[in-house]
Amino acid sequence: MKTSTLTKQVVFAIMIVMLALAVLPVQPAHAAACSWDGSSSTAWATGANWTGCSGGGGVPANIDTITIPSGVPNQPTLGGGGATIAGLTVNSGATLTLGTQTLNVNGPISNAGTITASSGRLTQQTTGDFTNSGTVTFTGNGRIYFAGNVTNTGTLALGSAEVRFYGADAGPFTVAAFSTTGDIDWRKTAGTVTFAGNVSAAQLLMDNGNGEAGTLILGSGNTFTFPTVATISGVAFTNNGTLTVATALSGTGTLTNSSTGTLNLTGGASSITTLANAGIVNMSGASISSTALANFTNTGTVNLNTTGAITGITNNANGTVNLTNSGTITSFNNATSTSTLNISDLTPPTITTLTVTAAGNTVNYNGAGAQTINTVPTYSNLSTGGSGIKTAGGVMNINANLTVGSVTTFSTANSVNIGGNWTVDGTFTQTAATTTFTGGGTHACAGAGAIQFNNLTTSSQTINAGSCDIRIVGNWTHGTAGTFNAQTSTVTFNGGGAQSQPTTAFVPQFYNMTVNKSGGTLSPGRVWTVTNNFLLTLGAFAPASTSSFNNATLNGGTFTAPAGGNLNVSGNWTRNGGTFTAGTGTVTFNGPGAQTIGGSSATAFNNLIFSGSGAKSMGPAGTSVAGNLTITSPATASVGNGLNLSVGSLTLGALGTAPGTWGYAVASPPAYANPTYFANTTGYLTVGTDTRGASTVTVTGTTSFNYNGAPQGPDTSTVTGSSGAVTYSYAGTGGTIYGPSSTKPTNAGTYAVTATVAADGYYSAASSSATPFTINKANQATLTITGPASMTFGDADATITTSGGSGSGAVTFDAGASTACSIVAGNLHVLSGTGTCDITATKAADSNYNSITSASFAVTINKANQAALTITAPASMTFGDADATISYSGGTTGGAVTFDAGASTACSIVAGKLHVVSGTGTCDITATMAGDNDYNPVTSASFAVTINKANQATLTITGPASMAFGDADATITTSGGSGTGAVTFDAGASTACSIVAGNLHVLSGTGTCDITATKAADNDYNSTTSASFAVTISKANQAALTITGPASMTFGDADATITTSGGSGSGAVTFDAGASTACSIVAGKLHVLSGTGTCDITATKAADNDYNSTTSASFAVTISKANQAALTIT
Repeated sequence: MKTSTLTKQVVFAIMIVMLALAVLPVQPAHAAACSWDGSSSTAWATGANWTGCSGGGGVPANIDTITIPSGVPNQPTLGGGGATIAGLTVNSGATLTLGTQTLNVNGPISNAGTITASSGRLTQQTTGDFTNSGTVTFTGNGRIYFAGNVTNTGTLALGSAEVRFYGADAGPFTVAAFSTTGDIDWRKTAGTVTFAGNVSAAQLLMDNGNGEAGTLILGSGNTFTFPTVATISGVAFTNNGTLTVATALSGTGTLTNSSTGTLNLTGGASSITTLANAGIVNMSGASISSTALANFTNTGTVNLNTTGAITGITNNANGTVNLTNSGTITSFNNATSTSTLNISDLTPPTITTLTVTAAGNTVNYNGAGAQTINTVPTYSNLSTGGSGIKTAGGVMNINANLTVGSVTTFSTANSVNIGGNWTVDGTFTQTAATTTFTGGGTHACAGAGAIQFNNLTTSSQTINAGSCDIRIVGNWTHGTAGTFNAQTSTVTFNGGGAQSQPTTAFVPQFYNMTVNKSGGTLSPGRVWTVTNNFLLTLGAFAPASTSSFNNATLNGGTFTAPAGGNLNVSGNWTRNGGTFTAGTGTVTFNGPGAQTIGGSSATAFNNLIFSGSGAKSMGPAGTSVAGNLTITSPATASVGNGLNLSVGSLTLGALGTAPGTWGYAVASPPAYANPTYFANTTGYLTVGTDTRGASTVTVTGTTSFNYNGAPQGPDTSTVTGSSGAVTYSYAGTGGTIYGPSSTKPTNAGTYAVTATVAADGYYSAASSSATPFTINKANQATLTITGPASMTFGDADATITTSGGSGSGAVTFDAGASTACSIVAGNLHVLSGTGTCDITATKAADSNYNSITSASFAVTINKANQAALTITAPASMTFGDADATISYSGGTTGGAVTFDAGASTACSIVAGKLHVVSGTGTCDITATMAGDNDYNPVTSASFAVTINKANQATLTITGPASMAFGDADATITTSGGSGTGAVTFDAGASTACSIVAGNLHVLSGTGTCDITATKAADNDYNSTTSASFAVTISKANQAALTITGPASMTFGDADATITTSGGSGSGAVTFDAGASTACSIVAGKLHVLSGTGTCDITATKAADNDYNSTTSASFAVTISKANQAALTIT
């Protein structure tokens, strides 16, 4: 059993050890700390120079990571045969010399000292970082291999050494800056390496036929110079910095030049299958091989300054290609809307297939001199830049926009078809054929250059002309659906023969328009609208009626106004030469401000209209109007100072005028001055024809007047026409003798008036028909009675006063239907103190005034006051008294007397007598004797009556008659008393009771209890107290008394204490054994007399002041015999 347990313990321990060993890291076969000590010599192969190494003879083996320290006697030199180790560390101050030998390191290399080689090799062919903070120097054509990260803070003097990159680790790895005049040879089969510093080499070899792959990235912000980059195939090659290839770029792979990259190709021959550019590519040199860049896609900028041949370029989104030399391109495609091709060489390159149809792409001929534009393709956007003449030798098809640069000339004798906008800052010259704007939508012109079309065709487009200078030599054809927006452009018609313009259904508006034709006509008889400046310098111009111009200038040629029609001019009219043929037409100057008719040559108008607003200046001398000049306000004519211009007739507003001189000169006014239609100048117009209208005058106003002592009659009228003075002539009619006179009549009568208006500059004179009118007698001024305002019965007769009235008529009075007054001898007499008194006054007529009666005047009639009235009794009363008769004296009428208790609180008037309402309060009464027709009622002074309270009825306590101690507090009952006073109780000197909360409370079962009741006074009754009432007080019965023990006793026991419960009060408790035979009471305790017999006991608790005595029920105690003493047989 023990042996078995021990065996299990041993096995378990072995398992634990095995598990512990299983989780320990696997150690190499030998992990020696191999270090150079140089104690013997400089020879690497001498074991005595090493310590802790695992190779034969003590030298390092391929599993050793070695350290070369400083401060040892000798520093190592690698001898013949080289060496292979697992890792290398060269400490600061230490030196390792490779010479011509090869040191293979299958792990990391860290150098803080010095490593030198001539044609030897320092290689890493498995993953490991290379860290240098010291100096690595190659003096010959040796090699250095990298297989991980390369960090250099020291010196890498590689000379002509070849740099190789080895390994298949994915990395990514970062390589610091280095330079060699040898090659860089990529031998990696996987992984990513980024050159993070500046790197240069004789060439970069990417494919040696050994399955090279992985990714090489040239870091952003760094410079990389490789005369040759050869055989890019399986390696993904990306340039983010500046890469210069001075000789050739070749391979069947892909070179990606990113948005931060710059690729400089300066060699003579490059051949790479795919170049994807998002940055900048600069190509220069004598030639590029014909197989170069078979798949060249560009989204950045490509500068082609090469005479060589390029197979194909696809210029993608946001890409720009600048052609600065005259090589050849087999195929070029501006493939997207944001692609741009700039051709600056004066001998543009030969492009076999040029594809530029992608909507929105741009081709720009921007050389510094003359260039020929390739007219084979259809362009989207085409522009010219640089300088010189850009000649289109064939038909140009432009789907979108044409832009001509500021110092360039686009020249063609062929048709040009434009589907978008055209911007000309230089010169557009078309000497033959037609420019056609194709498609719908809006076409905008911009730029400050000159645009000359031979023929122009527009149809359904909207043309926004901007500020362009547009010149049309031939015809302009336009459909009716489109729109020409002149904006601020200038359109010049300068052909040498007949020029036709769009159908009259299309009426374009021009901003500036110039006619400078050396021959032929310009669409005569059509409507023209020029919103800024019209200039005629040469040729014939005959606009149709309703044509309108802002400023019109005639420097030459012939301008013929439409016969019987109208031309509108909203600006200035200037004639310096040429011929203006007015015919029978009208010219209207309708500008919103000042306008001028001027120039060095006078203009002879037929009809002329000034409308709009502002001053219309007229000059120079000789300017004339053969027909009519019409001026409508607020426009004014401003005739040049000192000028006298001839006008056939003149209309101001809608008014004709008189012949003579017209104007407005404050200093020397003409015959007719009008400041509304003429400015204040010393020039004037001489009008030959009278065109004034007829006037009418009608007398207006009232034709009935009332005599007022002053001259009266109509003196207003309604005039149409003339503003001349109106005069009036008055004459009597129907027997009234007066006038005729210009003075109005004064006396009453019947008359007639005639009004005459004088002529003015616009209307002739006129007279009205005779209008009758009447002057009637006047009514008097209002007559008013002013007094007396009131009278009292018994007053003496009063004088009546008046105001108002007119003339000398007598005044009489009338009391009408008044009942209280009458007129006696012209005075007012009071008949009664009651009734009405309404009087009127009448003033008689005289020769000038009608009679007048005043309004009725109400006189207030007052009754007389009676003699004083006085109350004499009663002087006092008590609550409960019978109502009393009130006595008084005085008064006059003997009328009925009434009484009033007013605000009294203790009394009132009931059936004419004084009634006491309360024993408390005030009692102030008045008496009023009624008035009659002649006297007012009279009220006495207030009379104070003293009011007294009454005594209550007898108050008696009726119960309770008796109470026992312990009873609940009892309600005390009473009878009698009066009023509403509260009832309170008092126990006085009682010893057995008291009053608690108004109830009777028993204090003790023994003593006296005598109580009284008091009913308080109220407003009507005095307080009262009852007689003393004796209440019989009894003691209470105690609670039941019970004996509780002892329940049993034995003969011989000691006397026992008897226990009880119950009872009340403080009485003593005693016990009694009655007829018991076995027990007795001894000193208040139970004593056993015998072990045999009965024992029935009672307890009695004595009475006290509050409780009666009580005795318990009989309590049976069981009595037992005692045991004998031990009996012993002796």
